[in-house]
Amino acid sequence: MADQQSYLPPPLRDDDDRAAHVPPPAAPGKFQAIGIMLVVSGSVNLAMMVFWAVYTLLLGLATFGIGLLLCVVPLMMAVTGALELTEGIRHLRGRAGVRPPKAVAILEICAIISCSVWSMVCGILILVFVEDPEVKAHYDRLR
Repeated sequence: MADQQSYLPPPLRDDDDRAAHVPPPAAPGKFQAIGIMLVVSGSVNLAMMVFWAVYTLLLGLATFGIGLLLCVVPLMMAVTGALELTEGIRHLRGRAGVRPPKAVAILEICAIISCSVWSMVCGILILVFVEDPEVKAHYDRLR
């Protein structure tokens, strides 16, 4: 046992990618909060969309089709939820090319039309967090 040598990895060369790799700076807390709020709000909107779709169909049957005028509500919630989820997942990855989700935040505020108070609150918070100087600097680093 004494003659066994311990394994040593080969030294890094200058042309090796690992030698030049510098870990990216940690994302600020507000940046991560934006991604979490987007994912949670998207999940809530998609769950509420199912409820509103069933409600609209039942109301449409009960009112001989007049209640189907509310079909805009589940459609808007589906679009908002899908955009929030995709933008939130992309945001949580933190890779290069992530843009501030201002358009999605404005759409969340407009979701108050479909009685989604949670989305409106998240949209306002996201717009406030995006304007923070530390978060703006992190977006500039990711570009």
